[in-house]
Parts: sequence; C-alpha cells; structure tokens
Amino acid sequence: MNAETKGMLVGGLGIATFGVTLPVTRWVVPEFGGVIVGLGRAVIGVLLAGLVLMVVRPGFPKGRRSL
Repeated sequence: MNAETKGMLVGGLGIATFGVTLPVTRWVVPEFGGVIVGLGRAVIGVLLAGLVLMVVRPGFPKGRRSL
C-alpha cells in the first residue's frame, strides 16, 4: 500500500470517527451531564494522542530562528 492510499484510509477513518461523536454525545449527555461528557472526551483524546506519540516517536520540529 502506498503512502497516498494509506493517508486516504487513515483520513477517512478519522472523518468517520468524528462523525459518530455528535450523535453519541447527544445520547450520553442526559445520562452523565455536559461537564462529565466534555471532560471525558478531552481525556480520551489526550490519552489516544499520547499513545500515538509514544508509538510513532516523532522528532521535534526544526524551528527557524528569526533575528
């Protein structure tokens, strides 16, 4: 699988996953409350992003110094 196809598949998965979040949020908020659901979504996002960063291990970006 080439990089372009892989990127399109990962992007499509991200879009599909994001599309599911609104209906699930509307369904869960009456049960748990908006604050708990919002914080839960944020914590889950942070954990997933941290996991991806630990697996991929990207380097720091090379910044430009402006004088």
